[in-house]
Amino acid sequence: EAGILGYLSKPFDINSLERALQDSMGKVSTNLKETLNKVRRIEFFSDFTDLELVRLLKICHTRKYQHGDTIFKEGEKGDRLYVLIMGNVEIIKHREDHTETLATLNAGDCLGERALVDQEPRSADARAKGDSMIIEVNDQIINDINDILALKLFRKIAVLVTKKLRIYTSQHIDQN
Repeated sequence: EAGILGYLSKPFDINSLERALQDSMGKVSTNLKETLNKVRRIEFFSDFTDLELVRLLKICHTRKYQHGDTIFKEGEKGDRLYVLIMGNVEIIKHREDHTETLATLNAGDCLGERALVDQEPRSADARAKGDSMIIEVNDQIINDINDILALKLFRKIAVLVTKKLRIYTSQHIDQN
């Protein structure tokens, strides 16, 4: 469907070529299966097939952050969604007279999804709390994929935004 190049990373070597051939034919190696099973436990990725996850993980970036590292800053252009694989992230809002921690996110949580929907600047800072690992899905990836994978990504993002809106709404209704 995506061809060998959809599964092959550079530089090419015989092992990666063999894996790309197997992946493109629908055969997923045992080591990759274990990794996929770990990633599949994260709700955001739960509906993807093995081959869809392989494609997605090969085109996304995985980044590691140390305690205190900034993932994004308030006001920056928002062009990616982050899926927290390991560790914790604090969402921080700077007020005129103080700094407020809006949320502490855990492994499996997503952040930055609004930026993929509305293209607006970030509304808060995100900072690693302890060592963390994150998968980044940028808007270029979503805009360049025009098949079932893109539809599944958009659906997951819509569900994520809706869940967060429901939580926010119910919290504000309870306060009044």
